Amino acid sequence: MQRFSPERLRSARKAADVRPEVAAITCHRSGATINFWENGRIVPNAQQLATLAELYGVEPNDFYVDDALVGAA
Repeated sequence: MQRFSPERLRSARKAADVRPEVAAITCHRSGATINFWENGRIVPNAQQLATLAELYGVEPNDFYVDDALVGAA
């Protein structure tokens, strides 16, 4: 089963060199919301993840981890 990974979301933003403020404007949300997403306090919906994936140059699935692989390494 896959689950949303706030760490992957944050890493993708940083790798794309996008400031949280830019992500917030792009998603029509506040900077606090971006912070909540990246810290796992709330989970963005599918449309918001698609928007962020496009902004960051990744696929929406990149924001998920497979629970079966967590701790397997």
